[in-house]
Amino acid sequence: LWIDLERVNSMMLTFVDNDENIERYMSHNDQMSFQELMYKAEYDTAWNDSGIMVKMVVPEYTVVIGYKNSTDDQNDWLMMWRENNKVKFKNTWYIMPYDTKDEVVTLLEKYREY
Repeated sequence: LWIDLERVNSMMLTFVDNDENIERYMSHNDQMSFQELMYKAEYDTAWNDSGIMVKMVVPEYTVVIGYKNSTDDQNDWLMMWRENNKVKFKNTWYIMPYDTKDEVVTLLEKYREY
């Protein structure tokens, strides 16, 4: 999974905390770390190539990626589910390695504190 940081204007993390929707913008350094961690995600052949329909609960984390010189309609959404290590980006499913998932969660969870 590759995120082209040269084109990225912003990354806004959204999550639910105590039934409240929270939105936080990621720092540039965290965007770079996030990109490096997402690069380790592996294409999920079982979910992408089988044609099965999947009903998922709301993801724990959603990162709205805004691009330079683009409208909000052109944003990409990256969704992550901790329980099953799934990531969805541009309508493609990925599996996050267990050790990497913990690093991603640590990175994103610090935004609950802000």
